[in-house]
Amino acid sequence: MASALAAMIVASSTVMVNTPGVEVEKAYWDCEFAAIEGQISLDAAAACSEIYEHLKKHKFDGRFDRFLVWWRENKVREMSSRGGRRQAD
Repeated sequence: MASALAAMIVASSTVMVNTPGVEVEKAYWDCEFAAIEGQISLDAAAACSEIYEHLKKHKFDGRFDRFLVWWRENKVREMSSRGGRRQAD
């Protein structure tokens, strides 16, 4: 699973400009989950950083404080959904 996730993250970062916001958000949360689980390569971490910057710039007008509110409101749900998916694999 880790290699498939890393490939998805890298692929997502290269086409973000033309990717719908919902997909960028999904890629961000996949990055977050992979990092928490310790299943992330250096290349994927770099791509995840690009995804975060893109999300912050386009969804939150570059404002970290707005991003942080969104992150706090969604983290438990997003991590739970990915944890359940991982256990089912």
